Amino acid sequence: MKTIIKIFLLGAFSVLLNCKEAKDVNPIDNTAWAGVANIPTAQNIILEFTGEDINVLLKDKMVEQMKYTVSNDTLHIEKTMGGSPCPVKSKGVYKYIIKGDQLSIQYISDECNSRQYNMTVSNFKKVQ
Repeated sequence: MKTIIKIFLLGAFSVLLNCKEAKDVNPIDNTAWAGVANIPTAQNIILEFTGEDINVLLKDKMVEQMKYTVSNDTLHIEKTMGGSPCPVKSKGVYKYIIKGDQLSIQYISDECNSRQYNMTVSNFKKVQ
């Protein structure tokens, strides 16, 4: 009987562990998205999500970098370098929605007012 209980508890623990691992999956990690941002005029850019960084590419040149984390459908960002008017270490919070090959980013809050317009100009299309 003790062996059966141990096997049951081990199985239940494995299921819980697998559920936690599935929750922690970041759906935008190691992806890239093409869209438009006002920098200061409308420009085609690519948002490249790698590890904990977002690289903003303009004509294949990185012009901005931010650290990011995701929690459910919320994207938390913090500028680490770049030429935009947003100060380094300025933070923002955005809701993101992925539908098929489209990424939309919606403003929630941001310490840098100009970034909210840059991030939400258009839907972004997944780069293959």
